[in-house]
Amino acid sequence: MEEFNSSEYQEIKNDFIDEAMEHLQTLEDGLLIIEQDSGDYELLNTVFRAVHSIKGAADYLELDKIVATAHVMENILDDLRNGTAKANKQVVNYLLKGVDLLQGLVHEVKTGEDKNIDYQSFVNEAPSIDNAGKDSETKNNLSTIRLNTDNPDRYEGDDELEQSNKYIIFKLADQCYGVNVPEIKEIVKISEITPIPYLDEDITGLMNLRGEIITIVDMRKKLTANGTNDSKNRIIILNREDTQVGFIVDQVMEVMELLPEDIKPPMVDRDFNADYVYGVAETQKAFIMLLDIRKILNI
Repeated sequence: MEEFNSSEYQEIKNDFIDEAMEHLQTLEDGLLIIEQDSGDYELLNTVFRAVHSIKGAADYLELDKIVATAHVMENILDDLRNGTAKANKQVVNYLLKGVDLLQGLVHEVKTGEDKNIDYQSFVNEAPSIDNAGKDSETKNNLSTIRLNTDNPDRYEGDDELEQSNKYIIFKLADQCYGVNVPEIKEIVKISEITPIPYLDEDITGLMNLRGEIITIVDMRKKLTANGTNDSKNRIIILNREDTQVGFIVDQVMEVMELLPEDIKPPMVDRDFNADYVYGVAETQKAFIMLLDIRKILNI
């Protein structure tokens, strides 16, 4: 941590306390809803970002107990939003216990008193709780999913990746599309995007996301699809280490499980099919085109 005088440090600490309490309220409110409806991907993203923000600020201030507690919560929430675990009652109760624990630890920071809060037992319990949120199929496939996330060259035609069976479903106008969950890092609201001249028409510009510069592609222009500009628009950030790319969609709908037998050969325009769509799925809710996102974005 940088060197600060006492008044500067106190000001930074006070800002952290105020922001942490706001994030903890967001966490608590969100978890109570998630317990009833675990399919709300946007809400899962919101609570994940809340605990991630607490951990990042606490790490800067070298508040190790808060960092350790927030870290295990962050890992579980990451599994929930990636569809590799389910928000059952045991998992949600554990996360709510973490909220209470963090509130106590933040209060310690505020008062300067050491209440000897037992955060270590909570941290030690995390692996068993995380495991409790995974059904047998997810447990069997988790290592495969993570392997393919770290090895993007194996995406095309890789049967192991398809075994995740989890897809992020989003809309462009009235059409639903799906992208395999391991391809996605996170979903964020649209913030300020800086236009860059002389780039392809479908590249909207650059966005600063927590210090990382992301190239933003308008998927509606890329796919020559109609769309709407409103508060439901989102940016889907790809899970890539070599390049930072996100794409704008009208609305993110849900995380959906599609079994191999649910996916049929594409029956769309031949040129569009050849380049972008590797399968289609028809559910009670929608007709979904499954996209080869790497070909679309040429990465």
